[in-house]
Amino acid sequence: MRNQQQSELSSFGRVQSFNTKYQAELKTIEEYEAEKVKFDEAILGIKNVGIAQHEKHVDGDDTFAVKRKMSDILIKYCLRAAVLARSSQNAMLSKQLQCPESSILRVGKNEAIQVATNKRNVLNSNLSILTNIKPEHIAEIDIAIADYDKIKDAPTDNKIIKKSSTTDQLPGLFQKANERQDNMYDLVYSYFSGSKPDMVSEMEAAMQVMVTGVRYTSISFNCVADEDNTPITGFTVSNQTTDNIHVSEEGIVTLAHHRAGQYHFTIKSPLRIDKEITIIIKPRVNNHFTVRLQK
Repeated sequence: MRNQQQSELSSFGRVQSFNTKYQAELKTIEEYEAEKVKFDEAILGIKNVGIAQHEKHVDGDDTFAVKRKMSDILIKYCLRAAVLARSSQNAMLSKQLQCPESSILRVGKNEAIQVATNKRNVLNSNLSILTNIKPEHIAEIDIAIADYDKIKDAPTDNKIIKKSSTTDQLPGLFQKANERQDNMYDLVYSYFSGSKPDMVSEMEAAMQVMVTGVRYTSISFNCVADEDNTPITGFTVSNQTTDNIHVSEEGIVTLAHHRAGQYHFTIKSPLRIDKEITIIIKPRVNNHFTVRLQK
């Protein structure tokens, strides 16, 4: 994912935390839960695409599903065991039981097997301390590791290995998440702007996209079809002041350094009507704009 997308995903995470913090209040909004579910689904899709992009050897759909199952089982039992490790003040064991998802899903096939096996052995060697881990749990882990070991080297013609096929999914997933986020905000504002203005302000702050480490002014654009919100991945942005033309990459145009103020841009995409826009660019932040193009 690009830096802008990573920052946008971070803002989605803050909104999810907002939803958790205010879940009691949000349950009083009948329409909110449906929007929240679709928002969470889009974020999960974005994360899964991101994981697939970071694979050293990209797994096919079936292989990745088995790898994820192995990861989920190990994480479940490592988390469970770590509680007793901490309770017994065994810092070394607690550290050995740390099992972040990325340690299995974002490494190569053989390394994933090795990490999983190491965690399994730590659990099995400490059953006298980790009394909430049973032999049948170890057997479950063994089966998951064996299943992935069998399928990981299957012929590649049975796998989908094009990175571009996952990259192309990102604009649509980000668009879906943004739409649901906007709907959730509209509901929160509608129901609580009068009675709980601080809650509304907190959601607004969570939604802000902040590029980590940015100390300059930047701009980013994405485009959607006016008739159905379908992401448009191929478009250009022309700065009418400088005559510079910028071509989209992965459905985004980013101008990393730009002066603040009022500027005019022309957005063009094949088979779409050109659109001229005037925007106010705020200083020392990333300014993001979604442009709707008509046929």
